[in-house]
Amino acid sequence: MRNILLSFVPACCGVLAALASAGSAQAQNPPPSAYAEIVANDVVLPPTPAGDQGTPYVSPLGDLYATLDFVGFARSGPTGSYARSNAYRDVLTGDNFDFGNQPGMRTLLGMRLTEVTAIEGSYLGLLEWGDRQAVKNLDLNGFGVSGRLFSPFTTFGFPETAGFDYNSLVTVANETQFNGAEINVRRYFEMPYPAFQVSGIGGFRFISVDDHFTYQSQSFVPTPNGTANFDDVAARNRMFGGQLGGMLELRVERRGWLNLEVKGLMLGNDAEQSTTFTTGPLVGAATTTAGEASQRILTLGVDLQGSMAWKFTPSIVGRLGYQVIYLDGLAMGADNFMKNAPYAATNPSLLDKEGQLTVHGPFMGVTATW
Repeated sequence: MRNILLSFVPACCGVLAALASAGSAQAQNPPPSAYAEIVANDVVLPPTPAGDQGTPYVSPLGDLYATLDFVGFARSGPTGSYARSNAYRDVLTGDNFDFGNQPGMRTLLGMRLTEVTAIEGSYLGLLEWGDRQAVKNLDLNGFGVSGRLFSPFTTFGFPETAGFDYNSLVTVANETQFNGAEINVRRYFEMPYPAFQVSGIGGFRFISVDDHFTYQSQSFVPTPNGTANFDDVAARNRMFGGQLGGMLELRVERRGWLNLEVKGLMLGNDAEQSTTFTTGPLVGAATTTAGEASQRILTLGVDLQGSMAWKFTPSIVGRLGYQVIYLDGLAMGADNFMKNAPYAATNPSLLDKEGQLTVHGPFMGVTATW
């Protein structure tokens, strides 16, 4: 996947270069400016001339435009195993988490600098997901008490260890926050097809992903005091970098447009994790071990967005669509828990930076344009 992402940006450059060449040739005998028509607020355009293919392209946007979208995004869950009833049978995994669609928002401000260039700044965020899952086991173990759940601390019973295994209750929780901002320059190209408009986009992007994971277990072994373990992992990702892509716009009706936009991301990521592991009897004093690690890493990503726009009035455009953001190269809480589990009681200071995250869902909003 990372090799595919690394080849994505050069491919975009080639496509945009070809579009620019086509646009230069078309610009020698340019059509009447569609931009000028829309600035005049002519929503109901003249009939399509006989012989034309489709509805001539006219941008729904004027010199200035501002967008407010309400989004409902879900996120992909972790893939680890957190409890097994024997060495091979999973009873609690990342698949048990439910990170369904949660509300967020996107804002965008744009301004045309010339008829073929515009600058845009946007924010996407206020997205939070959280879930807690637990599994209980009251089967008798070899110590004559309830509990046969094995833990990642011993690689699920290799070897079976009192104080980590033979749990009667295991609880895991995961919370994630996602925020991002970007600023881009958009370049429009003249196209030989009347209903199409193609634009290239490039700029800078910031993404913040905070992921908090906790693991808690209770065991009646060793008797009589039993054992309680609690592992708390906070992972943080601060990503800065560039992006490059393009958008295809198709005018399907006099007031209607279909849009498809794709961007490739290459970001430097200040990734870090901090782990606190606490262990002790079910009742009584406990011992705490802490560790942390950080590293600057490379994160690659793809941002794909498809939408439909409808111009209700000369100044109001409605939007409805779906967006997918994929990131590869993250420090995630659950991944760092699994990597540090064998060392939790001594020095949990390893950094897992191979995490992946997919954020996706529908959005609906409105654009005001002048």
